[in-house]
Amino acid sequence: MESALKAKNLPPESFTPPPALYASPKRVVWRDGRLQVDNGNCHFAADILFVENRGPKHVANCKPNEVDVPHVVGQKIAAAQLRLERQPLTAVVVYKPAAPLQRTDIVIAQYPRAGRLSSYDKVTIVVARPLHGVVPRVIGLPMRVARAKLRGLGLHPVVAGLVDGPAGHVVSQAPLPGVAAAPGLEIRLTVARG
Repeated sequence: MESALKAKNLPPESFTPPPALYASPKRVVWRDGRLQVDNGNCHFAADILFVENRGPKHVANCKPNEVDVPHVVGQKIAAAQLRLERQPLTAVVVYKPAAPLQRTDIVIAQYPRAGRLSSYDKVTIVVARPLHGVVPRVIGLPMRVARAKLRGLGLHPVVAGLVDGPAGHVVSQAPLPGVAAAPGLEIRLTVARG
């Protein structure tokens, strides 16, 4: 090439040197579906070399001793508390007035519903509390005893059907026992006729 330039009496040309590509490490973690910079609290973080200030800019919001918040809505109260305790998180139970016929033995809401917290942070679980008691179990009782028990609680017993069985005993009831009661709530009983 140089000899060709000399033959034409042209001066040699200079070219811009290529840019120097420097790599610098960043401690990153895969979180919430994207690569993020470790804030110092993230589990499973790794050092990766990125060229010329490339790489993720968003800093992860990892918490110290971070644990996932489990979903406990719909579980029985004791099971929900045990599940949170094993995470380990602290369950705080709050009560909401129950609507008639609402179950009172399960978690109906939780805050936060999902996400991540530090170990032993609080998770509030909401449970329905009956204002007028719960519907009692009267299955297997003689009809007169069942009727007296229900009326004593302000409920309204109604014979909804007759079936074969031990005469005068309650065979089934609707609504089922354990749900929130209300004054004058109708309890339909199926009674054995003998």
